[in-house]
Amino acid sequence: AMKTKTFISAPAVALTLLAALVGTSSGQCILTNPSFEIGPSGNQVFAGWEQFGVFGSTSETTHGSQAARVSGPNSGDWGLSAFWQTHDGSPGEQFEVTGHVMHPSSNPLTDLCGALVNIEWRDSGGAMIDYQSVTVADATSPTDEYFDFTFVSEPAPSGTAYIHFLVAAIQSPTAPSPDVYF
Repeated sequence: AMKTKTFISAPAVALTLLAALVGTSSGQCILTNPSFEIGPSGNQVFAGWEQFGVFGSTSETTHGSQAARVSGPNSGDWGLSAFWQTHDGSPGEQFEVTGHVMHPSSNPLTDLCGALVNIEWRDSGGAMIDYQSVTVADATSPTDEYFDFTFVSEPAPSGTAYIHFLVAAIQSPTAPSPDVYF
């Protein structure tokens, strides 16, 4: 049977990953700290989330006391900043992703910049097999307000043992550094 894992969001939750079988309505949450409410742990801004690039938190949120902030790295080239988690996966699994995103008018998405959600399928050694990237906000998206996004991933390819779930801001070389809140 094909499996589905769901990233879902409720008013008090930013992102949640549920494991469920296709055709059923029940699931099990597997994302750690889905609403970004649990603060630092070691070198992590949010417990359970790895990060790279330019990142932090913001109190500008509608789902709790803080949200994840990812910003363009302002490197003069294409750049990406992100929060991510690794979870077990298997061939044929699909992921339903639902969350909230905002970009502020003080540092908006412009040019070809965007807010991305990636699902990366990885083999047992951790090497990336393939990935799906979905733009959940761009320069045409409204500023200063959270809005919802939802999508279902393609099935995980053969050889999948893990997935990386990633929320990110991508900055083009010609644009000022944007901020994106998840």
